Amino acid sequence: MTPDELTDPYNLDIRCAITRNGAKTFEGSTSTARLHRKFETLTESVARKPGPAASVLLTGTGIIVTEDAALAPGDTVVIRVAQIGELSNTAETVA
Repeated sequence: MTPDELTDPYNLDIRCAITRNGAKTFEGSTSTARLHRKFETLTESVARKPGPAASVLLTGTGIIVTEDAALAPGDTVVIRVAQIGELSNTAETVA
């Protein structure tokens, strides 16, 4: 997906779900319309002070997980933007 393929990058629905032992413990959503900074501002900032090759700019999703759904080892977190795709990860404890 390239930026020119998105008709409106400020109108994307972002959904997050957490599953524990086969049961959904959390669902939340937001929209890129609620971003505090525009993508252009974020990319300009990175261009001024670039990081190492293959760096990733993380901005968070704007979705606040409730305390009772806080991640535990083995939980699966899925973040989906229909026009872009889905990211799924399993939580682990790192020593």
